[in-house]
Amino acid sequence: MENLNFELTLIGEDAEKQVINFKNFLEKQSIEDLDELLVKRTEHQEGQMGAGGILGSVSGVIRAASQPLTELVKCLQKYIASFNTEIEIKVSEGEKTKYVKLSGKDPKKVEDLVKLILADNSNLS
Repeated sequence: MENLNFELTLIGEDAEKQVINFKNFLEKQSIEDLDELLVKRTEHQEGQMGAGGILGSVSGVIRAASQPLTELVKCLQKYIASFNTEIEIKVSEGEKTKYVKLSGKDPKKVEDLVKLILADNSNLS
């Protein structure tokens, strides 16, 4: 089964402050086949202490199948509803990259979002 690399970006002024809580929220959901969940950071600069500045994004790898993606999308919709924010999903598979924006202002059905993410991946189930 193929895996998809993804990046979830919080949209808003406090994204960098919220991203740690967002990552913790995702981890607590115990989403099947979700791996390598990391907070994105800027490149480490010479002379800088630490691992680089925190960006407002979380990256990870998930199995490219309907069930794990459905769980992830439901989790994201729950987060959006609870914290009144927007999230941009960037999904990469090889040379292909897709962007999907989730917002409480423009709610989409879970099934439609999973289809968008899996579109053009006919070899995936």
